[in-house]
Amino acid sequence: LEAYIHLVGPRTQAQLLREYQQATVFCLPCRVLKNGDRDGIPNVLMEAMSCGLPVVTTDVSGIPELIRNGVNGLLVPPDDPEAMSDALRRLFHNPRYARELGSEAVNTITEKFDGERTARELGSLFRKTRVINECDRRSVPARLLKNFGPELWTHRAPLAWSYFLRILAIGAALFAPWPLKLI
Repeated sequence: LEAYIHLVGPRTQAQLLREYQQATVFCLPCRVLKNGDRDGIPNVLMEAMSCGLPVVTTDVSGIPELIRNGVNGLLVPPDDPEAMSDALRRLFHNPRYARELGSEAVNTITEKFDGERTARELGSLFRKTRVINECDRRSVPARLLKNFGPELWTHRAPLAWSYFLRILAIGAALFAPWPLKLI
């Protein structure tokens, strides 16, 4: 494979952006390791999608929350090189379809996974649930559920877990009865 593949090593964000802009497709064959380790929703998928690339990846962990097979990318089973190869060939032989997937990928990222919008929405939720009584020591999720009930989870559905968890940590800092340092 050395004649066809060159592993370039670490890249800066600017270099990655240039690579995305020069690519025709983004392929990320994620899998679950024997010890159970796996990707959640890989940031590189969102980066590639935001650049308009059609993506081909596997249907493990949280990836199906991001990729709708045949709509904004292609999903194949993990550890199935033949399925991965077929999906890549499908995009190679149908550039119009690849462009449609890439366009829908951009829409998905801007509509459902925009970090700034997500932060504003969750920040609003946290402001609404700010402790009325400073002695209230219930957990942040308990306070959110008390104030918003099932509606809270409608805000989570379109969010990337990584953004949700970051904002949840910020909310925990707001509600903590002790000083909390976030790094």
